[in-house]
Amino acid sequence: MSKIFGLFIICSLMLISCEPTNEEKAAYLYGEWEWVKAVDDQGNDLMENYVFMNMILNTNDSFVYLIDSTYVRGKFKLDEDYTVMRFNYYEVWEILEITNDKLWIRNIVPTKDEWTLTKKVDY
Repeated sequence: MSKIFGLFIICSLMLISCEPTNEEKAAYLYGEWEWVKAVDDQGNDLMENYVFMNMILNTNDSFVYLIDSTYVRGKFKLDEDYTVMRFNYYEVWEILEITNDKLWIRNIVPTKDEWTLTKKVDY
């Protein structure tokens, strides 16, 4: 029984060590992203009605994104756990998944849109 318990602990430690650190998660954010999917809180495909161009997240915590003819730029801020991102301090996004090539976020305030993006250029 103790061997099984010891094996369980070793496997758990191995899995935990595979999880990226907060610094790695932050580094994943920086780059130029393109939309793969954008849906509203009802599950409607926003990409059918809007042209989602690209989003750039810079290492100086500035951002730019272009949707149709709407050009949005400003500063973004991450919480200490890298689970929440704010654009210009009023648009709040929950980070659902982040890897070096995928960013999946859900808007908490003011809408409930979900965006899935893939990285085009790494910064």
